[in-house]
Amino acid sequence: MRLSGGKWTGQVLPKVKGKQTVAHDLFTIPGSTSVWATGLLKWGGYPATNGVILKYSR
Repeated sequence: MRLSGGKWTGQVLPKVKGKQTVAHDLFTIPGSTSVWATGLLKWGGYPATNGVILKYSR
């Protein structure tokens, strides 16, 4: 989700072909526009096949 202009909108997570991206924990960076997330990439029905760290910034 993203807050912009007083309204929340859904955001699409980055995609890797054949895998589902899942973000679990979000962390803000004080004094910046960055948000970091930890999560995983899933494929083939396995719940935690690859860990991933995502960074969002303006």
